[in-house]
Amino acid sequence: MRALQAEGFERLAICGLCASAWIALRAVLHAPVAGVIALNPQLYWNPGDPVNIDWDLIRSLRAAEIRRVELGARYGLWRPDRRTGAPLPARALAG
Repeated sequence: MRALQAEGFERLAICGLCASAWIALRAVLHAPVAGVIALNPQLYWNPGDPVNIDWDLIRSLRAAEIRRVELGARYGLWRPDRRTGAPLPARALAG
């Protein structure tokens, strides 16, 4: 950001997804920007936490959720309330 500002760019916005969203949110503490787009920032992460993912551990901890999603995908049901045909809140607002 400092290099771009040195080149004459005055209004900068930064964007990040997941871990880089966390970095973007931290970066604005040290340099002024016009805006931040933080998509799915991992707000629970702290410096020093491991950055490697143990997929076997994640799968074992989320086994029930994974089975639910797989079953829902098989039958076209992503949420239990979809069985009733009730509109989703966003759909209701959209008219």
